[in-house]
This record gives sequence, C-alpha cells and structure tokens, in this order.
Amino acid sequence: MKGFMMHPQHEEWMEYLYGEIEPDRREMLSGHLRQCPDCRRQVAAWQSAMRGLDGWKLTNGSRSARRALWGPARWAAAVLVILALGFVVGRVSSAGPDMDLLEQRLEMSLASSLEPTIRQNLTDELNRDWLGILAASRAQLREDLQEQFRADLNEYAADTFAAAYTATNELLANLIQTLDAAQAQERYRILETLDLLEQQRLYDDALLRSDLVHLALQTDEGFQKLMTVKDIKNNEPEVIKNNDEQVNQH
Repeated sequence: MKGFMMHPQHEEWMEYLYGEIEPDRREMLSGHLRQCPDCRRQVAAWQSAMRGLDGWKLTNGSRSARRALWGPARWAAAVLVILALGFVVGRVSSAGPDMDLLEQRLEMSLASSLEPTIRQNLTDELNRDWLGILAASRAQLREDLQEQFRADLNEYAADTFAAAYTATNELLANLIQTLDAAQAQERYRILETLDLLEQQRLYDDALLRSDLVHLALQTDEGFQKLMTVKDIKNNEPEVIKNNDEQVNQH
C-alpha cells in the first residue's frame, strides 16, 4: 500500500515560485517536488503560465515591471490558475489531449481573465506607492527645509553678531579717535591760551616796569626841585640881611 503524502498548500507553491519563502522551507518544497510527480506537474504548469504572462509586451519591457505587475495580483492569479489546472489535470488524466494546445488555451484564458484585475491592482499599488513616496518626500522635504532654515538662521545670527561686533568696534575706535583729537585740540587751545596769557603778563610787566621807571624819574626830579626850593627859603633871611647891611653902609 502506497504511503499517504502531505502536499503543500497552493499558497505555499505561489510563494515558492515568486521566491517569497524562507530558505529552509524552500529546500523542503524542492525535496517534495523531487518525490511528487503530481506537484511537479502542477508547478510546471504554473511556471509555464508565468512565462506566458512574462511574454506580454509591457510599456517598458523590463523584468522588474513584469514582477511589479504580478505582485499585486499574485493571489488572484493563484486562484484562477488553480481552478484552470484542476480542469486541465482532469482532462489530461481522462483523454490525454495536446499539452501545447492546452497550455496555449490556458495562457489565453489567464491573459483575458487576469489582465483587468492585474491592471487595476497595479494601478492601485502604483497609486499607493506614489502616494507613499510623495508623503515621504514631503516629510523629508519639510525636514530638510526646517533643517536648512535652522542652519540659515544660525548662520544669519552669527553673521549679524559678527557684523554688529565689528561695527561696534569701529564705532568705539572712531569715538576714541574723536576724543583723542578733541583732547589734543583742547590741549592745543589751552597751551595757546597759556602762551597768550604769558605774553600778556610779560607785556604788562614790561609796561609796569616802564611806568615805574618813569614815575621814579618824575619823583626824583620833583624831589630835587623841592629840595632846591627849600634851600632857597632857608637861605633867604641871610641874603636879605646882607643886602640891608650893604645898603646901610652906603
């Protein structure tokens, strides 16, 4: 009696085909494929369907775009593929038809049934991706702008403080120069005034000396005249007496 074999779920095979499974689980499924002809046949049919879908001409024609197209609709594709393969396996086991014809019809059926769903899912996913990218970009842009604003503000403040410091130093230097100039001018005026006062003092002293000398001369002349008059008065009686004697003798 042949032993009972547990077959993996269809979802696991989809993850296996798209490389979205853990390495240890993938190795286990690969071992199951080597032992199970039925699963090998199903997986081969799925891979053939995937190659058919990969053959579609997309706008950019890149493999990454085809993977992106399959990603949003992988579960819908898995369901439809499973249903179609159930029919195909039944036909193969009963009548043994042309596999190439069945594969071609399966590809056409999948293409016609999955294309609207895939397109819509791809559009929705792209919209979500773009919205997420735009939201992240706006947030990053806002953060960058805030950071740039803070940096510019700090730089402006530093430049302003530096300019104010420089202007203050220049004003202080100008004020000191002005004060020094004013003090020098004031000292010059004071020295000039003192010089004028000294000249005036010397002039007044010379004038005073001249007046004193003149006064002294005048005083001495007057004194001499006074003494002369006094001598005359003192000698006047004797002169008169001598004159009288001379008159009497005659």
